Amino acid sequence: MLRLGAVIAVVIGSVVAAPDIRDTVETYSSIVNAPGTAQPCWLAPVAAPVIDGYRPPSCRWCAGNRGLEYGSTAGDPVVSPLSGFVAFDGGVAGERYLTVALGSGATRLQVTIGGLEATTPKRAAGSWIRRGDVIGRATGPVHLGVRVGGIYADPTRWTEGAARVPILVPLDGSPGARPPVGATCA
Repeated sequence: MLRLGAVIAVVIGSVVAAPDIRDTVETYSSIVNAPGTAQPCWLAPVAAPVIDGYRPPSCRWCAGNRGLEYGSTAGDPVVSPLSGFVAFDGGVAGERYLTVALGSGATRLQVTIGGLEATTPKRAAGSWIRRGDVIGRATGPVHLGVRVGGIYADPTRWTEGAARVPILVPLDGSPGARPPVGATCA
């Protein structure tokens, strides 16, 4: 029955036109980076390397990795990557997940951390959580997922140490220029 419900949710969800992820990410970034509102880069939820990066699915219900998988081991402390309100803290398919939310509507940001021990006391929905607060212990690899306006986005855009070096390629065929290297978290 659970699978049938998931299939119905996917089919219903695929009929609704979703906004372009670039628009929602840019809108969120402009809100977070407005003067006086910028937050620091997010923390990694665990002190472990990323073992499986973000791989967007080719369709809404197709295979992919809708987040980052960290190579943590059972018992490792897990922290909140950012400050925000707890939207959900509970079990999904036998694993505990905690979701931190900011904003509303098309710019609502939801950050989900999965792979938490079920024995850790849960946080009430609506309660405030601070960046760096210990939220539990890992059961093994920890998952970090991000949705902006309900659409999955690559968490490395905001995670601490996420340095990007874009290569600019002019349309006229002239050599491209490399901009200075620097962290970009929004």
